[in-house]
Amino acid sequence: MPKFVGWVDLFPLFGVPFLLIGLAMLCYPIQNYRNAFRTCYVLTNRRALTFEREWGRTVIRSLAPRQLTVVYRKQAVDGSGDVIFNAKRWKDSDGASHSEEIGFISIADVRDVERKLKAMVDTHRRRAVG
Repeated sequence: MPKFVGWVDLFPLFGVPFLLIGLAMLCYPIQNYRNAFRTCYVLTNRRALTFEREWGRTVIRSLAPRQLTVVYRKQAVDGSGDVIFNAKRWKDSDGASHSEEIGFISIADVRDVERKLKAMVDTHRRRAVG
């Protein structure tokens, strides 16, 4: 056990948090990869559904066309990407604003899924008007 006589003896205590933060940053892509196998997306002619397995339970989001406020895509060079169709915004206890994008994340043919989502929303809006 060190005696903590000089500042040099305290140095290892300050290094430990940086090592833990670095380890967490390295594990983040692995966690995203694992989450991809715990998520299922379903698109019907009436709803957009997401099923996510979290902490031993399944979280289901079911959004009707009227709830799909904005439909846009974030596309990578290979054609994969995200289709975002809603956002959740909130303020924490300190008053800081936060947001979460809701959509189909990391899908292969993002352009096709975006087209199908927009078609579903347009069909619903035409039925509601006429």
